Amino acid sequence: MKAGVAGRPIGHSLSPLIHGAWIAAAGLDADYRAFEPADAAAFAALVAEGRAGRLRGLNVTAPFKEQALALADAFSETARACGSANLLIFEAGRVRADSTDGVGLTAALAEQASQLAVRGREVVVLGAGGAARAAVAALIAAGARVGVLNRTRARAGILAEDLGASVVEADALGAAVLVVN
Repeated sequence: MKAGVAGRPIGHSLSPLIHGAWIAAAGLDADYRAFEPADAAAFAALVAEGRAGRLRGLNVTAPFKEQALALADAFSETARACGSANLLIFEAGRVRADSTDGVGLTAALAEQASQLAVRGREVVVLGAGGAARAAVAALIAAGARVGVLNRTRARAGILAEDLGASVVEADALGAAVLVVN
């Protein structure tokens, strides 16, 4: 089985080390590696490799999460809701997409900050890429009032309009019960 993580840049990712360790410990005949597509066309070509059966799955990171969803034949409700995917599964010539970023965020908050209630409270998410989309969707589902702060206001506006958040300025940080980066 061959799988990996795709992003640009990708050299900082610990995923090959982490997944390689448990694959070796389990004695699996598998290979998990880092892929660094040069651009959107190269990422699409990598997904085509998966569709052709040469990959079993991909974890996807910036800047390809929104494109990952667009290239999928089927996707989870979570991926559809946030408009991005960080997981692609290749099976019988088809591509299935999911997003685990939002679930990871809410699980981490429940475990590490269980006393923090976000329902009805102000939360600011920094950024407007694929991971930010997943975070915003998960926080809104948890009842938070979410503001998006991004270098590019227009991109923040698209995310906010798509998901029901608002665009905020830096002065909103002081009123937030939580800032997600």
